[in-house]
Order: sequence, then C-alpha cells, then structure tokens
Amino acid sequence: MKQLYFILVVVFLWACSENNRIVGYVEELPTIYPDYIDVTIPYNIAPLNFSVQSEGQPVIAWFKSENSEFQVKADNGEFHLPKQKWEKLLSDAVGKSIEITVAKGEKDGWIAYKPFLMHVANEPVDKYIAYRLIEPGYSLWNQMGIYQRNLESFEEDAIYENKITNYNCVNCHSFCMQNPNQMVFHMRAKMEGTVLLDRENIELLDTKTDQTISALVYPSWHPSGRYISFSVNNTTQQIHPT
Repeated sequence: MKQLYFILVVVFLWACSENNRIVGYVEELPTIYPDYIDVTIPYNIAPLNFSVQSEGQPVIAWFKSENSEFQVKADNGEFHLPKQKWEKLLSDAVGKSIEITVAKGEKDGWIAYKPFLMHVANEPVDKYIAYRLIEPGYSLWNQMGIYQRNLESFEEDAIYENKITNYNCVNCHSFCMQNPNQMVFHMRAKMEGTVLLDRENIELLDTKTDQTISALVYPSWHPSGRYISFSVNNTTQQIHPT
C-alpha cells in the first residue's frame, strides 16, 4: 500500500511539472495592464499586480531575479502577487532588474511571450501618498474624499470624507513641505471655505471677499510654514496661521 501511495505521489508531481513546462515561444511582448514593461520601480513598492489579455486561456507568469524566483497563475487574466515572495524578489534585485515571463496555456503546455524587465532602483519611495479619490466623470460627483495610501502595501486610510459635510466638494489639498502636521484643503458649495490643520489646531477659514466670486483656491505653503498663499481671479492672498 505504501509503495502504491509513493507511485501516485511521483506521478502527480511529474504531471504538475509537465503541465507547467514551456513548449514554445512567440517573439512578442504580452499586452499587460497597467503597462509595467521596462519600468523602474523602488525596492519597497507594494506588489505590482497586473492583468493580461488572455482571451479565456489560462495564463501563468514567472518572476525571477538572480537569487529568487516564483510563479503565479492568473485568475481570469489577473495576477495577484504574493506579498512576501514579491518583497524577497525586490530585496534580491536592488540596483538590478527582475525578469517576468508570461505564458498562455495550450493543449501540450505553455507558450511563452518574450520576457520583459522591471528595473529596481537603489532608492526607496516615500512610504505614504495623499490624494483625492473621486469617481470617473467627476462632473456628476457625489461621494469623494481625501485619502492616504501606504505604498508598501494596499492599506488606505481616510483623511477626510465629504459624507460628514453633506456630500460637498472637497479638493485642492496641500501640505507644508510634505509635513502631515500642516495641511490645508478647500470645501466648496455647502460649508465652503478652507480647512487649516496646523499641528493640533483645526480651523475653517472663510476667504470669500466682496471683490472675489468665490472663496480662495489653489493653496501653497511657504517653506517656512509661517503663512499660506491662495489665489483666485489672478489675486493672491496670504494667511498667517495662528
């Protein structure tokens, strides 16, 4: 019985390896989205998931650096890369490149596209990025907000969401020299004005005047952090945080 079990295991492993072997090549690059072919990436970036035009065929990809490699099968043409293996791959390829080979499944095995490279920079990327998130076709917007994303993962946190101010427009956020403790952003329509975050102080500024058609927009901090400049109708105004 043990001998039969051993034979079944060997046959199963052989079948798996045969199923994943490359039996042919095409001299063209795969069509992937987003297009990461020949890009340069920081070594601490989150897994760069992508999709391939597969036309219903099974698709697989091999990721390889000098000392690390792994393979991923696509789910309906979409590759979701394992975080730990991706991090190991990038750490082995700092200042070098990783090679990605995409292959489509055929009856006798896999037909591989021409491999492409991702170049790994020596420098990391800043860990966080802030942005306004809004649906496409924003002229008919409803729900929106300002969020921060951890670029080393897919963790996203809300800085501000307009659902707490009756779904008004929030935009034009600015940090003082990338300092998250000093920030401004505008609100339009209902509760219009400029929200100022200066360390632990939060204030709503009414910058509308009789000479302007709206509250001031497009803010920028002075590098000293001592005042903020706003502009509208080619008019500039400075506000000194208290």
